[in-house]
Parts: sequence; structure tokens; C-alpha cells
Amino acid sequence: MKAAIYSRFSTDKQSEGAGGTIAQQIAIATACAKTHGCKVTAKYCDEGISGAALGNRPALKDALAAAEAGEFEVLIVADLSRLSRSQADLPRVIERLAFRGVRVLGAQDGFDSSREDSDLSAGLHGIIGQQFRRMIAARVRSALKMKAEAGHRAGGKPYGYRCEDGIGGRRLVIDPDQAPIVKEIFERYAAGAGSREIAIDLNTRRIPSPGALWARTTRRKDGRWLNSSVYAMLANDIYRGEFIWNRSKWTKDPDSGIRRRKERPRSEWIVQAAPELRLVSDELWNAVQARIHARVETFAVGRTSGSRRGGVPRHLLSGLLECEECGSKLIISGARNAVYVCSSQRNGGQHACSNALSAKKALAEDLILTNLKEQLLQPAAVKFYVSEYAKACREIDQANAPAAPKQSTKAARLDQQIAELEQMLGEGRLSPAVAGAALEQARSEREALLAATSKADERGQARVIRVFPKAAATLRAQVDTLCEALTDPEIVQRARPLVHRFCGGRVPVRPDETGAYLVAEVTWNPAPLLLAAGAGAGVWNGSGGRI
Repeated sequence: MKAAIYSRFSTDKQSEGAGGTIAQQIAIATACAKTHGCKVTAKYCDEGISGAALGNRPALKDALAAAEAGEFEVLIVADLSRLSRSQADLPRVIERLAFRGVRVLGAQDGFDSSREDSDLSAGLHGIIGQQFRRMIAARVRSALKMKAEAGHRAGGKPYGYRCEDGIGGRRLVIDPDQAPIVKEIFERYAAGAGSREIAIDLNTRRIPSPGALWARTTRRKDGRWLNSSVYAMLANDIYRGEFIWNRSKWTKDPDSGIRRRKERPRSEWIVQAAPELRLVSDELWNAVQARIHARVETFAVGRTSGSRRGGVPRHLLSGLLECEECGSKLIISGARNAVYVCSSQRNGGQHACSNALSAKKALAEDLILTNLKEQLLQPAAVKFYVSEYAKACREIDQANAPAAPKQSTKAARLDQQIAELEQMLGEGRLSPAVAGAALEQARSEREALLAATSKADERGQARVIRVFPKAAATLRAQVDTLCEALTDPEIVQRARPLVHRFCGGRVPVRPDETGAYLVAEVTWNPAPLLLAAGAGAGVWNGSGGRI
């Protein structure tokens, strides 16, 4: 049996219990595969990602998509908490895999989805995992609260400061090299400069950003300034000599895994004065905050209802196109003549990313959809679509023919009646005249019933034979209207996940050899679209294409 291994841990500084690191989890799962006579054909790893939600785990999404495509028969994890620490999500994932015929094995906790009590076991594991996650969160929060109440900063080191050993532990002190940059940012913004303009200038001057010294292994680690980093600094109270803890509450979307910020009431804030850390005067601080609030109010007045979607991507390729130069996503820029551009270059200038090329939104989406249409009309796709179309026709015929079971029952009764009449005639219990007439009538009815059933079968077979050209024409008609349908914002929201999975979840974009335009490399995976349409799995293994 083909098996896949899924592993996950929450942070790069954590080995969660006996499951351990990614390497340890893989070793444990590999040994389990060997015990059950499975051949490991794929490994999916999510590093530094919480198990609280499903939507923010790309490797798990890939594993589920591969399961739907029939690429493996068994999914092995070190223990069920690797799949999810959510009481609601864990049974749902296992049920989804079971529906696709995929068996789930937990190497350390002995879970086996093929057992009769697996539903109860999965539910209990989900409850335990969720409570464990909440317990850890409560402990961390309690420790941070005690630290804040004692007058210590309960957070990371802000730009403009460094840490030194002191009485009661490590403490923040002003960094003489970074502090002037902080003051400059506040003064320039108060004077009318934009956050993007400031970020571009700092990058041009090769001034290290707040993230330049971070020990990141994922996400951005090039240390470039972006307008978002400038804007975040302008709202940080530490620069006016105040620690504020518990100002915000962060909640995680259970589907997407995206964290959402909600400000707490002021009565719940813990505020500690730290005048020795002040970098800007109250006058300068208030001028900056007044400008920020004015801009927020201006945008709020000019924004039409529904023009924003609370962070939900509004465009078909949002989050899919990725700049090969810096690894950032391409975003939409402009309203009337919208184009896809590198977000780092857009928000940090040439020194944040050298890729200054853009692609017209309409052109990029048309090229992707044109290739998508070609893939959907390949012979293999048409064959599977026709197969599903014929299956649907048979189901409709069965639903519209409720008399079929009655005919079968009636035929059985006639057969029994004929047998009894023949037995009674042979034993002399009925005269030949009476038995003959009854037998003739029963046999006549039986032949008529057989003839009617045969004609119905012929009609059904003829319908199935006519299915191919009709189904193929239907598929082509649907594909022809695909681009037109995707102009509807609501349809775009439903189609985005399928289109992204169709394109392999990531489309690298880079300048061509001449530097005149952008080139995208797409690895097609049409199986998700066929599955969404009800077609079978395992049509393609994936193919590459250049746009």
C-alpha cells in the first residue's frame, strides 16, 4: 500500500512532546509504515504552524488534495495532535480522508481509522488536543501578565533599543545608532512624508530595517524596509515612554488560520511609564497620531460600502503569483488600470526588490484561464466528465423508474405461482382444464413483464450510448463561459481555491531574459477541478507550462 507521512510542529524552537522535531516525527511514522507493510511515497511537512486551524497549513492542504486524487491509501502521523488540535477539525479531517478511502494511522497513540471505535477515539483526541492548546495559552498569558504588572516589557525588542543585563533581569536601553532613525521617521511623517516614501528612502540609504537581525528561517529575512514596518513604528507607544500590555486581543479564524486583531477596553490595559526610554516628544507624537487618524477618516469617508472585504482576497490570482526575486507575493496596484506587481517593490522600492515589472490584471488572468481551459478539454478530462455524466444519467433513470422494484417483485410472484400450479397439476390436485388455463395466464403475464423490462433496458442503454457527444458538448459549453462567469465577485471567491490548487498553489513569476516582461511557470494539477465537478481522481500527475 502507498502511504504518505504528515508532520507538523508549532515553532522552530519547540519539540512538541514525544513527537519531537519534524525529523523525529518522520522517523517514527516511517517505522510505523514498515510495521504495517506500507511504502512511503510522499512526505508533507508544516513547520512553525499551529494546529489550531486548517486553512493556514499548506502542506496539509497538499496532502488532502493528494488523497482526493488517489495518490496514496494510508496517511501516517506521529500522533493525531499533528493533524489538528481542534475538537471540531480533527474528526472532520479523518472523516474526509475515510470518504476517499484513505486510512489514518497514529504511530504513537495507536490510532487506526479502520477500527469501529475510531470516531469516538478521534473525538476524544480532538478534545484533549484543544484543551492542551488552551492550557498552554493560558499559562503563557499569565506569565506575561505578571511580567507586565512588575514593570517589565512583555514583548519583543522594538527598533531603537537593545537589551542589557540589569537588576531583576534583562532590560531595554536606548540604542544610539537606531534611535536617530526613529526620530527621523516621526519627524518626516509629521512633516507630510508618506510611509512608503520613507521606506524607499531608508532602503536607498542602505539603513538596516527592524528585521535585519532577526533569526528567521521562513518569510522575509532580507532586512528591507516596507511601508508596513514604518507605519507600525508610528503607532508604538514605547517611543513616547510607555509600556502598554493587553491592548489587543488576537483571535484565529478557525478556517483560514489568519489572526485577527481586536482592541480591548482601556480598563483592561496594563500601562507602565518608562520615561527613560522616551525617543519622541509628546508634541511630535500627537502630531503624528493626528495625521494618522485624519488619513483613516479620509479613507473611511471615500470608501464605498462593501469596497473592502475584511482582508478577504478579492482577485482571482491574489496570493498565487510569487516574485522569484524576493519571494514576496504579487499584489494588485491601481484601480482603473489594475496590474499585478511585487509587493516588496511596491512598498519598499527598488532596494527592497529589483523586480519593477508589472502584469496587467486582465492579461494575467486571461493567460491563466486560457491554459486552464485547454487542460480541461484534454481527452482525459473529457473522458472522465463523460463518465460522470453517464453515471448521473443512470441515477436519474433509476430515480424516475420507481416501478422497477415492483416489476421484480411481481416477476418473482409469477414464477412462484407457475411452480405451484405445475406441482398441483402433477400431483393431481387440479384438473388439467383448470390448471392449464391458470398456467397459460401466468406464463402470458410473465412474458409480457419480461418484454417490458427488456425494452426499458434497451432505452436506458441507448441513452447511455448517446451520452458521449452530449456530455462532451456540455463540458465545452461550460468551459467556454468560464472566463465570463469569473467576472462575478461571488463566483471568484468560490473559484479562487480551486484555481489555486489547479495551478499547484504557487506560481513563480520572474522577468524574462530581456527584462521586458514577466514570465510565469505553472505546474498544472487539474484533479481538484474535476473532483469539484464530480469527476474521478487520478487523471493527471501534473504538467508544467510557461505563460
